[in-house]
Amino acid sequence: MRKHNIAIALAFFFSISILMGASALDSYNADYSVQGAIVHAQASLKSLDLYNYVYPLPADSRNVTCNVNCTLIKGSKALGIIISSHSQSAIISYYSSSYLDNGKSRYFLLDFSHINSSEKSISVTLPEYATLQYPLDNSEKASIVPHTNNVTTNGVRLTIYWDNDSLSQNDALMVIYRTPQNSGSAWIIALIVLAVIALGAVSYYIVRKVENKKGGSSKAPPRESFKEYRSVSDITMNLYDEEKKIVFEIHNAGGEIWQKELQLKVGLSKVKLSRRLRALEEKKLIEKIPYGNTNKIHLTSSNKNSSTQESEDENNG
Repeated sequence: MRKHNIAIALAFFFSISILMGASALDSYNADYSVQGAIVHAQASLKSLDLYNYVYPLPADSRNVTCNVNCTLIKGSKALGIIISSHSQSAIISYYSSSYLDNGKSRYFLLDFSHINSSEKSISVTLPEYATLQYPLDNSEKASIVPHTNNVTTNGVRLTIYWDNDSLSQNDALMVIYRTPQNSGSAWIIALIVLAVIALGAVSYYIVRKVENKKGGSSKAPPRESFKEYRSVSDITMNLYDEEKKIVFEIHNAGGEIWQKELQLKVGLSKVKLSRRLRALEEKKLIEKIPYGNTNKIHLTSSNKNSSTQESEDENNG
């Protein structure tokens, strides 16, 4: 394990404590939240009188705050904060990276030997989705030193908690953990895949909507003007009965009809109707024009005009 720069700061911590003659605390509670490559630390101190109490800080501490009157002391290798009010409690908050040693495995290291308190408790919360390097029940290798079974999770982050009993015989602690590899890239890839799926679904919906709109339209496409042709009876003279029925239904519809509507009128299955229409197309009697998911069936120009003429004769008669 690589040397940690927190050891460098300890000499400064001790010298400040000795010079200031800091008194013992009644209780000391500290929470450390590991957030990637930085740790948010918050220490709660209690005593009959905290006036002139010196709390040592790592040299890289930033955003240091205190809820009572305090003065920040800057040294060449470390920092300290001195409480300048007669308070019985104080909360000190700051950010630091010096508690972390990042390699293939991640280490959280804390030396609290400078804390003189009758009651201590410390908690360490690991980054999102981080796991312990070794299982808690591993008898040969430990991820948590000193050992504690008080490990909880909210489903995203693990929190390790040491009470006074587990800390009474120790002046330092360590946690070895692992973080998900390339978790940022995995989230980006997942978002891209979801975006592509969503775009495909929207595109499919729009296309189907346009096709259905075309297929359900009651308006026939513009047709060319027709010449005069044979009568319907002449057209159907040499056809099979089902083919005759199809031609008559198209004729009765004014020479044009939707394929779905024609299927309902003639009572044929979709497959059988398709075969009959194909035969009529080969005989040049009808034409099919695709519209969306259906077809518009109409008599060829020569035959449609004869049906139109017969309809007019019937009306005039």
